Amino acid sequence: MAKQEDMVDDWDFEEEDKAEANWFKFDTIGARISGVVEEVYEKPGQDAFPAQRVFVLKKTDGEIMNVGISMNKDYVIQRTNRVRPGDKLGFEYTKDIPASTKGYAPAKSIEVYWRQVEATDPLKDEAN
Repeated sequence: MAKQEDMVDDWDFEEEDKAEANWFKFDTIGARISGVVEEVYEKPGQDAFPAQRVFVLKKTDGEIMNVGISMNKDYVIQRTNRVRPGDKLGFEYTKDIPASTKGYAPAKSIEVYWRQVEATDPLKDEAN
């Protein structure tokens, strides 16, 4: 069996081999993402980054993307409290809201789109 050091030495670490980040960024107004929820979890705050609720979405092309929403964004967090794996979920950056304090960046207004998948009862399905 090859040693771990040997396996690394045989690899050239080419630019095309770099793993891409799979975090969605709300970088421009109109940015949107949607998919089927694979997982929902809470990510604790770290340094200057606040705690987040993370939605792992599988897009229609099969790509998996993480969408992190700050737990400070009550409007969005409250609208995602009932989201579960299997549901369809989408987010859209709709507009900037001017900062109430001069010198601060505007807040991003994120709209939530959610379609709950009907729960199935396996016992009921077996009876039919």
